[in-house]
This record gives sequence, structure tokens and C-alpha cells, in this order.
Amino acid sequence: MVSSTMNRNLLMLAIFCFVIFTAASFARQSSPKDVVEFYLAIPGKFYEPDRKHREEMLREESGRIIAKDVKNGYLAISGDAGDPGIVLAIFKKSDGQYIVGLNVYDEMTEQFYFLRRDNGVWRDISSEIVPEYDKRLKYELPRYGTTVKVTNKAGKKLYDLVWNQGRFVKKTS
Repeated sequence: MVSSTMNRNLLMLAIFCFVIFTAASFARQSSPKDVVEFYLAIPGKFYEPDRKHREEMLREESGRIIAKDVKNGYLAISGDAGDPGIVLAIFKKSDGQYIVGLNVYDEMTEQFYFLRRDNGVWRDISSEIVPEYDKRLKYELPRYGTTVKVTNKAGKKLYDLVWNQGRFVKKTS
């Protein structure tokens, strides 16, 4: 009888410790707060270089930084033969959450995403917040302001996307 009670108490203690450890670990995985932290946190399925390599590319002596404008939420890093280039811009929603605009490119391809991170899980929400989202179009992420210029692959401007209350609104000129 004592052995059964002791085993149950040990099991309860183990469960309690697991819950506390898990909660503490989750709390340490805080949400990114600026464009550099978002860049480092983007999962490999959207941008391949691992975190260590990304940190190296962020150093001034790497020669890869095109623009690192933390104040305006904009980062551009050039590609080379081994790594794709990337342009990243963050858009803040009224609830304090961020949307990450991402352009990943190499010599042959260019991919555009609008991502959201919820509880540590990244989702591509491009078609949810961009009217008539089309992977064949180019979305020029802004360094200043929140208006995204949309062009066709030949570079002809089609329209602008204006950031408005957590989503983009199409504005034709």
C-alpha cells in the first residue's frame, strides 16, 4: 500500500516538474521583436541557411548586407552562388502582432510570402491578407512606409497594396 502511494506521488511530482519545465521553456521562446530577430527565426522551408550562417551574413564584414534598417523594419541581404538573397519587411498589426513580408530570390527564381508566427508556428498567409495574391507576380517590399508595389515579371507596375488594419488593400493608380 505504501509502495503504491509512493509511486503515485513520484509520478505526480514528475508530471508537475515536466509541466513547469515545459512552461519555462515556452516562455524563453519569446516572439521576435524586430526585423533581425524575425530574419533569424524564419523556418528553413521558407529560407534555407541555418541560424548560424544567417548570423554570419548579418555581420558587416560579410559584405552581404544591402540594407539593415531596424527602425523601419527592413532587411535586405544579397545572394551568392551558395545562398539565396532575401528581402524582409515587417508590418505591425493593431493587436501588436507582426506580418513578415519575405522575398527570397536566386539567379533563376523569386518567391514572395507573407508570414505570420502564432505561438512559435509559422504560416504562409499570403492569400489571406493580399487581395488576388498571385505567385507569378512580384511584390516589392517597402523600406519606408507600408505600401507594396506589385509588378508583373517584366517589371511593369500593376498596382499598389496599401497596409490597412492588418491586411493589404489593392490601390490602382
